Amino acid sequence: MKKLSEEHKRNLSKSHARYWLGKHHSSETKNKMSKARVGKKPMLGKHHSVDTKKKLSEKGKGRKFSIETKKKLSKARKRTILRQKLNPGRGNLYSKKGKFRSIKNKEWLFYRSTYELYVFRILEKMPMVEKYEVEPFGIPYRADFNNVRIYFPDLLIYFKNGSKKLIEIKPLTLVNDSINMKKFKAAKIFADIHNMTFSVWTEKEIFKHRLRKPVRSVVQ
Repeated sequence: MKKLSEEHKRNLSKSHARYWLGKHHSSETKNKMSKARVGKKPMLGKHHSVDTKKKLSEKGKGRKFSIETKKKLSKARKRTILRQKLNPGRGNLYSKKGKFRSIKNKEWLFYRSTYELYVFRILEKMPMVEKYEVEPFGIPYRADFNNVRIYFPDLLIYFKNGSKKLIEIKPLTLVNDSINMKKFKAAKIFADIHNMTFSVWTEKEIFKHRLRKPVRSVVQ
């Protein structure tokens, strides 16, 4: 295979950027791309090399953010600080990632937070639970008037009595977020149509082991 020169690569990159200038993928294409990426986590367990980290750092220097982006970054930072205050001594629980061996599902599961890991462990010990699926399917929801996105709930639990429960795992500080509320509303409607129940589990239920009791959904 012929090796491209650095100049040739830069020209290809510029031409690609010019082609997409002012263009957007259709909702149908976005949905297809989203479904194609389900379960694929190319960077899970991997790390950037020192050289790559240096390049990324250099690239970000001098970058200017819009006022709207600055507000979003500030809001996200405040949420992180608040979560750490609510869980002193545990570090940033919501950011921990790794693999968990499920006996009930007979496979390795990926978790993206300590919250999820705790839930996996508890579900494994609950005799009424037959099995559970991680991010079982996508549910369309309307983020804005002309913006339909796909939301993937965290878990679908299958109980031995034949019932099913759709679960979203979220820190209490993020439950009332406007986008999350729209996701929860879509999930509640979806669950009602497909003979399931939908609930949001926060640290109140997870770390106090109250999952055996019925958990009230935040969606009315």
